[in-house]
Amino acid sequence: IIQNIEEFHDTHGRYPTSAQEAQINLPQTRYGTWTYRLGDGGTDYSLSVGEYDGWDPFVLSWSSATRQWYRDT
Repeated sequence: IIQNIEEFHDTHGRYPTSAQEAQINLPQTRYGTWTYRLGDGGTDYSLSVGEYDGWDPFVLSWSSATRQWYRDT
């Protein structure tokens, strides 16, 4: 997913407004569907999956601003 978003950025000079714009199908996992969010100003984005409800509450997120993964429990 990250590679496809970065390739879109390299081609268009901006991040996509949605995963659909970049023709990315966000996969469904047992922890939910991946979510893509464009940051304010369009200069960064985040990806996340997970939920705080359920048997193993957590959210895994990628930040393009910091280029790091985060796990929140």
